Amino acid sequence: MTENLRPLSRESERYWGIISPKLDVSGNGQLIDPPAVPGERWGKFLADVSGIQRLSWTTTWGNNAHFQLHSFENGIDYPKKIWDIAFSGDIYSPLVVVADIDKDENLEVVLSTWNGVIAYDLTSGVEKYRCTYRSEHGRQYGFFGAHVHSSGQVYLVVIGDFAGHIGVLTVENGALINLWYKTFDTESAQGIDRRFTINTVGPSPVADFNGDGSQEILMNVLPRKMNLKNLYRHYK
Repeated sequence: MTENLRPLSRESERYWGIISPKLDVSGNGQLIDPPAVPGERWGKFLADVSGIQRLSWTTTWGNNAHFQLHSFENGIDYPKKIWDIAFSGDIYSPLVVVADIDKDENLEVVLSTWNGVIAYDLTSGVEKYRCTYRSEHGRQYGFFGAHVHSSGQVYLVVIGDFAGHIGVLTVENGALINLWYKTFDTESAQGIDRRFTINTVGPSPVADFNGDGSQEILMNVLPRKMNLKNLYRHYK
């Protein structure tokens, strides 16, 4: 049967989201396939600059990582570095949200890292907020999103599956704070094959699941009574 299988066309791959859509990065009307870079996020981040801009990393796995914003008004081959943020520690699979988290009508770019959340001014790269909520078991690998309440208050939802944590942060009185926070398996060693419980993230974890008019966060948890070591080895 495999001899009858044909590879998808580029148009079909684009339709199903397998590859990214072509982008007018320079604002000249020409659609191109921009080269892939670690953790890239494209958007109209700078209102007075032609085209769209790119948030990206020099690496998303290890040390000496730099988080950067580039513009491409002179073409994809001539990127202009708007700002550069160097990280002294390790960075592993950081998650990024762009939102106005403090209601000042300016966007922030917000990172969920190993052990906390950091918010920067999107246009300048200047740090505005930082909240560190754990020193161990801090790998993110999960979900990070911004929920905008009907009041306009923005709540940052953090779910770490490898790290085993769930929580909500928000800006109050000029500071980014933990509104609430819960950890799983605080007594176990780091490592998926050494965990007593496993928590995973669904496709849309923030919604009104019980119909009471308020938003809830849904997490899938494999209970402690399961033999996770055998389960992990079975699926390796």
